[in-house]
Amino acid sequence: MGIAVGIALLVILYASPVSNSFATGLGAIFAVGYVITGVLALGEALIYRVITAKRDRSVWTRRLVTAGAVAGSLSVAALVCPFSIAIAGILTGHHFSVGGDYLLGIGIWLVPAGVVCSGLGVVLSLVERMRSSPSRSGR
Repeated sequence: MGIAVGIALLVILYASPVSNSFATGLGAIFAVGYVITGVLALGEALIYRVITAKRDRSVWTRRLVTAGAVAGSLSVAALVCPFSIAIAGILTGHHFSVGGDYLLGIGIWLVPAGVVCSGLGVVLSLVERMRSSPSRSGR
């Protein structure tokens, strides 16, 4: 969802007749941010699927990877939903505002939280795998 909104915003920004202003550049920064957030959330969901496919993983590995995937999806929702509602309001002629700046701040903070949780889950999974695999040195 974040990837699609970011790409759509980039297309809209650069299709407008005044596409060399400061506001266009600022909008492009937000659009790229939406795309990056969407890609990170997709990666966290993929990590969640790969890690939880094995039933023999520890509880903490699953908890960390699950927390990363949840934080990633919530970050996309917190960043994209208010923007989508605002665009719908512009298209219909009404002014809608949901969450104000709070959702933007929460969404921005959830992105690194999700990446850290997913990363720790992957590291813990690799440590568990190295501990459980038989030693190759023959001891």
